[in-house]
This record gives sequence, C-alpha cells and structure tokens, in this order.
Amino acid sequence: MKNDLDSEAQLQASLDRLALAWNAGDAVGWAAEFWPDGEQINILGDILPNANVIRDRHAKVFAGPFKNSHYDCELRRMLFLGSDFAVVDSTLRVTNFRGLPPGTVATSPGVLLTRMKQLYERRDGLWRIASAQNTAVIR
Repeated sequence: MKNDLDSEAQLQASLDRLALAWNAGDAVGWAAEFWPDGEQINILGDILPNANVIRDRHAKVFAGPFKNSHYDCELRRMLFLGSDFAVVDSTLRVTNFRGLPPGTVATSPGVLLTRMKQLYERRDGLWRIASAQNTAVIR
C-alpha cells in the first residue's frame, strides 16, 4: 500500500534523526525514535524490550566500541501496511569505530554494514518505531 508523501517525509526524517543521534553519541536521541514499548533486536541478537533499555544499551555502545564512529543510512525500501504502519528497510554503514562487540565481524576493513528493518507505527499522528531488527552483513 502506498501512503501519502507527508508520511514518507516523516519516516525519512526519523531515519535522519537516528543518524544524527548516532553520530553525536546521543543515546537519548536514538531511543526517542522508539515508542516507549518499542523493542530492538541488535546485531548480536539481544532483545532490547523497551525504549529505556534501548537508550541504556546505546549509551554503553556510544561510550565503548562505537565512540566517535560515523553512521550513514541508505533507505532501501518503504512499505506501508495500511495507514498507520510502515516497514522501513535500510542499509547502515558504520565507520571510524574503535572495535566491534564480541562476535561481530567487520564487513570489510574499517566498515560494518548492517540491514535494519523497522516497523513504524503512527499514533496520534506521530510516527515512531514499534519494532526493529538489525542484522550484520558478512561477506
């Protein structure tokens, strides 16, 4: 289902805010893009069950292996499931990292690519992430 251009723009703006938050090491800003009951599954397969846990984990990530890293997001696909839900698929490229979490392998030297799938939900006119899963690309 195709949705209106305003919704597409709002979803793109959310992706842009996520990139800004990552690049600033701003865990509060990152978690603000999720509904309070939203969850994220990270590249290690850990389930982060709500926005507070997402914020706290990203604070550790931004202070540790991904401190001062750079994050680019390329939208791959946006699919609307009715008027209040959208699946957003993106390719994420992270560079300038200090190291990677145990069990994570760089896609190529100095580059970590991942595929992020996010289910956005619109509540009271506001789009936020209800669920997200991030998968590392290993080539």
